[in-house]
Amino acid sequence: MGVFSITNRYASALLKQVENSNKFDTVSKDLQLIYDTLESSKELRVALKSPVINEAKKKSILNELFGSKIDKESANFLDFIVKKNREDILFEIIQRCLELRDEKMNIIPANVSTAIELSDAEKKIFKKSLESYSNKNVRITFDVDPALIGGFLVRLKDKMLDASVVQQLKLLRKRLVKADQTLVN
Repeated sequence: MGVFSITNRYASALLKQVENSNKFDTVSKDLQLIYDTLESSKELRVALKSPVINEAKKKSILNELFGSKIDKESANFLDFIVKKNREDILFEIIQRCLELRDEKMNIIPANVSTAIELSDAEKKIFKKSLESYSNKNVRITFDVDPALIGGFLVRLKDKMLDASVVQQLKLLRKRLVKADQTLVN
């Protein structure tokens, strides 16, 4: 069975369980904390994948990190994952949980790169425009990339909208090369 099938099965089961117990919001916050921790700590991900570290030690590590910070339902899920020897794909399972949560809540991730820092008002305009464009709620992150020279680059799930000066210069160059080739022939 592929990793996606496994992660989807565990993620779907958890979300269905917490929905039935009315702990969806609480566990969603816990999952985000766990995801952020795993994402920022390569050492933790390596430790969870290590066959040298036994089940009890892995449970202890996770309990030490998250025990007092997360709901009992979330802690039980982490224990269950370790018990089933799936801790090597815990990061992927949590990631899939968050994707399914976002689908359920009609949220789409977006990243906006600009050449300069945007004001809060400009960020709100971007968010509103992207929500209108996608017909979804947008969880948006902003970053500055001076290499863009000007304009912006938007990544909206699997779509890319490139309105940067760099992109416009590339398009202009292609047109000029094509026009030059036409004149030569």
